[in-house]
Amino acid sequence: MYKNLDYYIKMEILGYLDIGSFLNAVHTNKENLKLCNSYFKMKKNIFETEKIEKNHKNSLYILEKNGYTTNYCKENLIVKIVRICKSPREYDKLKIYFWVLCKMGIVGEKYTIYPDWCSVKRLESDRFIPFY
Repeated sequence: MYKNLDYYIKMEILGYLDIGSFLNAVHTNKENLKLCNSYFKMKKNIFETEKIEKNHKNSLYILEKNGYTTNYCKENLIVKIVRICKSPREYDKLKIYFWVLCKMGIVGEKYTIYPDWCSVKRLESDRFIPFY
Protein backbone atom coordinates (compact mmCIF):
# COMPACT_ATOMS: atom_id res chain seq x y z
CA MET A 1 0.00 0.00 0.00
CA TYR A 2 2.78 2.46 0.88
CA LYS A 3 5.33 1.48 -1.76
CA ASN A 4 6.96 4.88 -2.20
CA LEU A 5 6.42 6.29 1.28
CA ASP A 6 10.09 7.22 1.70
CA TYR A 7 9.98 9.13 -1.63
CA TYR A 8 7.00 11.22 -0.49
CA ILE A 9 8.56 11.89 2.90
CA LYS A 10 11.77 13.08 1.22
CA MET A 11 9.78 15.36 -1.09
CA GLU A 12 8.01 16.89 1.92
CA ILE A 13 11.33 17.44 3.68
CA LEU A 14 12.73 19.20 0.59
CA GLY A 15 9.79 21.61 0.77
CA TYR A 16 10.88 22.78 4.22
CA LEU A 17 14.56 23.34 3.42
CA ASP A 18 16.00 26.79 2.92
CA ILE A 19 18.05 27.40 -0.21
CA GLY A 20 21.44 26.68 1.40
CA SER A 21 20.29 23.35 2.82
CA PHE A 22 18.62 22.49 -0.48
CA LEU A 23 21.93 23.03 -2.33
CA ASN A 24 23.74 20.86 0.22
CA ALA A 25 21.19 18.10 -0.39
CA VAL A 26 21.68 18.38 -4.17
CA HIS A 27 25.44 17.96 -3.91
CA THR A 28 25.32 15.00 -1.53
CA ASN A 29 24.78 12.17 -4.05
CA LYS A 30 23.18 11.25 -7.37
CA GLU A 31 19.95 9.98 -5.77
CA ASN A 32 19.37 13.35 -4.10
CA LEU A 33 20.07 15.15 -7.38
CA LYS A 34 17.32 13.11 -9.07
CA LEU A 35 15.02 13.77 -6.12
CA CYS A 36 15.63 17.53 -6.37
CA ASN A 37 14.92 17.48 -10.11
CA SER A 38 11.64 15.71 -9.35
CA TYR A 39 10.89 18.37 -6.74
CA PHE A 40 11.31 21.14 -9.34
CA LYS A 41 8.98 19.32 -11.76
CA MET A 42 6.42 18.81 -8.99
CA LYS A 43 6.54 22.50 -8.03
CA LYS A 44 6.13 23.54 -11.66
CA ASN A 45 3.03 21.35 -11.99
CA ILE A 46 1.58 22.71 -8.73
CA PHE A 47 2.08 26.31 -9.89
CA GLU A 48 0.41 25.54 -13.25
CA THR A 49 -2.59 23.65 -11.87
CA GLU A 50 -3.31 26.08 -9.04
CA LYS A 51 -2.52 29.10 -11.26
CA ILE A 52 -0.04 30.58 -8.77
CA GLU A 53 1.73 33.66 -10.09
CA LYS A 54 5.52 33.26 -10.13
CA ASN A 55 7.42 36.15 -8.56
CA HIS A 56 10.70 36.80 -6.77
CA LYS A 57 9.29 35.76 -3.39
CA ASN A 58 8.22 32.23 -4.34
CA SER A 59 10.66 31.40 -7.16
CA LEU A 60 14.26 31.33 -8.28
CA TYR A 61 15.26 33.34 -11.35
CA ILE A 62 17.39 32.63 -14.42
CA LEU A 63 19.52 35.70 -14.97
CA GLU A 64 20.73 35.88 -18.54
CA LYS A 65 24.31 36.79 -19.25
CA ASN A 66 24.97 40.49 -19.69
CA GLY A 67 27.48 43.14 -18.77
CA TYR A 68 25.50 44.56 -15.85
CA THR A 69 26.60 42.26 -13.02
CA THR A 70 29.56 43.17 -10.88
CA ASN A 71 31.26 39.86 -11.79
CA TYR A 72 30.44 40.06 -15.52
CA CYS A 73 28.98 36.58 -15.86
CA LYS A 74 29.74 34.63 -19.00
CA GLU A 75 26.81 32.21 -18.71
CA ASN A 76 23.26 32.28 -17.39
CA LEU A 77 22.97 32.22 -13.60
CA ILE A 78 20.32 30.72 -11.35
CA VAL A 79 19.75 33.20 -8.54
CA LYS A 80 17.52 33.81 -5.53
CA ILE A 81 16.40 37.46 -5.66
CA VAL A 82 16.56 39.09 -2.24
CA ARG A 83 15.67 42.71 -2.99
CA ILE A 84 14.39 44.79 -5.89
CA CYS A 85 14.61 48.57 -6.05
CA LYS A 86 14.79 51.30 -8.66
CA SER A 87 18.26 52.03 -9.95
CA PRO A 88 19.49 55.40 -8.66
CA ARG A 89 21.61 56.08 -11.76
CA GLU A 90 19.44 54.60 -14.53
CA TYR A 91 15.80 55.53 -14.11
CA ASP A 92 14.45 53.01 -16.63
CA LYS A 93 16.08 50.00 -14.89
CA LEU A 94 15.66 47.96 -11.73
CA LYS A 95 18.53 47.15 -9.40
CA ILE A 96 18.27 43.61 -8.02
CA TYR A 97 20.26 42.05 -5.20
CA PHE A 98 20.53 38.27 -5.28
CA TRP A 99 22.32 35.12 -4.13
CA VAL A 100 24.16 33.28 -6.92
CA LEU A 101 23.23 29.60 -6.59
CA CYS A 102 24.56 27.80 -9.64
CA LYS A 103 28.18 28.97 -9.52
CA MET A 104 29.57 28.67 -6.02
CA GLY A 105 32.45 30.88 -4.92
CA ILE A 106 35.36 29.85 -2.71
CA VAL A 107 35.58 31.34 0.78
CA GLY A 108 38.68 30.02 2.50
CA GLU A 109 38.66 26.35 1.54
CA LYS A 110 34.88 25.94 1.25
CA TYR A 111 32.54 26.46 -1.66
CA THR A 112 29.59 28.67 -0.84
CA ILE A 113 26.83 30.75 -2.42
CA TYR A 114 27.63 34.46 -2.64
CA PRO A 115 25.70 37.73 -3.00
CA ASP A 116 25.77 39.95 -6.08
CA TRP A 117 23.70 42.66 -7.75
CA CYS A 118 22.88 43.92 -11.24
CA SER A 119 20.64 46.29 -13.17
CA VAL A 120 17.92 44.94 -15.46
CA LYS A 121 15.18 46.57 -17.51
CA ARG A 122 12.49 44.21 -16.19
CA LEU A 123 11.98 40.78 -14.67
CA GLU A 124 10.41 38.45 -17.21
CA SER A 125 7.91 35.94 -15.85
CA ASP A 126 9.05 33.06 -18.08
CA ARG A 127 12.48 33.06 -16.41
CA PHE A 128 11.13 32.29 -12.93
CA ILE A 129 11.63 28.74 -11.57
CA PRO A 130 8.98 27.75 -8.98
CA PHE A 131 10.64 26.84 -5.70
CA TYR A 132 8.71 27.77 -2.50
